[in-house]
Amino acid sequence: MDYLIIVAKATNDNYTCCNHGEEADSIKRAEEFYKKDVKILKSRLEEYPNMAEFFTRQLERAEKNLSQGFEAITFDEYFAREKKAVCTKPQETSAEYYDEKLGVLPPLNWFQGEDCEWFFMSEFNTLSFTEQNYYDKRTGKYYCAVVDINDRSTWIDKNL
Repeated sequence: MDYLIIVAKATNDNYTCCNHGEEADSIKRAEEFYKKDVKILKSRLEEYPNMAEFFTRQLERAEKNLSQGFEAITFDEYFAREKKAVCTKPQETSAEYYDEKLGVLPPLNWFQGEDCEWFFMSEFNTLSFTEQNYYDKRTGKYYCAVVDINDRSTWIDKNL
């Protein structure tokens, strides 16, 4: 069966999955959940003033989701939105950053070639999105980007 995902229009936060025909009930449950969440977050702000910055950010996100509503979309639509939101363009970093990331966890697909060296972080941000770290031996520069490990068009390559 082809499920739908209930997401917040504002942020693409996913709430739940549902079958076709169950969208209205699932959206109503998402709205009820976020209304309760807003109340809880407001009380947390009062109870834990030393964590006001954290709870304020959470509250703003919940209120934004609630005000802009929810919708049912296919997994493919959800994944495309996530890719657009999560993947980044390569940013120049440093040798220290590269070495730090290389030493955090065992790397995935560590490639060492004549012109470049690169690897993916083995810890994923979400779905198939992870950080790629890249060393361009021709220029001596280092880069990183969040990429979709399953979509080579998002990877950093030697044609920077």
